[in-house]
Amino acid sequence: MTEHQMEDLIAQFPDEFFENDHLVLKGRQKSFAEVGRFDLLFEDSHHTTVLMELKAVPAKYDHASQLARYKDELERRGEQNILMWLVAPVIATSVREFLDRIGIQYTEIHPVQFRRVADRHGVRIETEVSEPIVSNGVGHRGNGSAAQRMSWANSPYDLKQDFDPKQLDQLLKTFESVVKREIDRSVSQKLRHELLETDPPDLSRTTTGQLAKWCNTNSPLYWDGMEVARKISQLLFGCLLDRNKLGV
Repeated sequence: MTEHQMEDLIAQFPDEFFENDHLVLKGRQKSFAEVGRFDLLFEDSHHTTVLMELKAVPAKYDHASQLARYKDELERRGEQNILMWLVAPVIATSVREFLDRIGIQYTEIHPVQFRRVADRHGVRIETEVSEPIVSNGVGHRGNGSAAQRMSWANSPYDLKQDFDPKQLDQLLKTFESVVKREIDRSVSQKLRHELLETDPPDLSRTTTGQLAKWCNTNSPLYWDGMEVARKISQLLFGCLLDRNKLGV
């Protein structure tokens, strides 16, 4: 999956990837306020300008730092009501924490999700010769279900195959209603996509690690969601996930 292919699909079908944000495309590959060139320019339902940067490789600290410099410069110029958004197939924990601290939105979208969207709309995607399995510091992700299953090869947890989808859906709705920030809903969105919208359910280790962090956090900012996250963990695994065992 190339950045150009990612850009084409998100530009044409933004609601397929960000259904709750109601993004309207305003431009592609354009400079904004003479600060930097962004892949996609959107406006959301709140008239917020969304500057989206796409990476076809795992997001690095350098990518986040570049966006942080853009953000600082835009703020220095007095620009308001702007949201910067990084999209990549894998975003490591350290990069996510940095983005959280500086107020930049981010979303992990794996190649398989792009291909599902393309298939639904009859868009042909040329297949690359190979897509290497990449490390995110926790497990491995690649293209297709076989590579996804490889990420669980050494997992200390087994997903219960008989979990109740209706109960999970209700818990996810509860989680989304109690967390304080829109960005914190990313874990519930990933769980819904991977377990309720994918057949068969295919839970990534990245998402499991994110859920594990919610199950045990010392930050008051996340306490409202911690109790619900623990119930989700019990439903899916029959136990509380230990973030130390998952290395997150």
